[in-house]
Amino acid sequence: MPIYLALGRLEEAEAACRKAEETALLFRSQAWVAAARHARGLIARARGDWSLAADRLQAARDLFEALGQPYDVARSLEALAEVAAQAGPLLPDLDAGALRRQARSLYERLGAAGDLRRLAGAAAAA
Repeated sequence: MPIYLALGRLEEAEAACRKAEETALLFRSQAWVAAARHARGLIARARGDWSLAADRLQAARDLFEALGQPYDVARSLEALAEVAAQAGPLLPDLDAGALRRQARSLYERLGAAGDLRRLAGAAAAA
């Protein structure tokens, strides 16, 4: 699904997200629910629906945290930081810098060097 977003193919990303949501329901898997929420947040971000994006990404982060999946928590924090930066004053309760720092801390703890480089590049561009 992220590849469709990167290519600007929102309809295909939407279809992939719906499949993830259906799979979550079918298997009653909390991991799939979290992944589907994350995907829905990314699609909302691509569409500029900051409130929905923040809501879904926060829900994904919380569920990934409850499931003990720190890498996915960091990915959700990173995406949430991008939403906060893009939305600006429309989402005053979100601090892009603080969210990036939280993501960076998790990536460092996990030894995710590539993710740290990407995060540093995004922070420099902001």
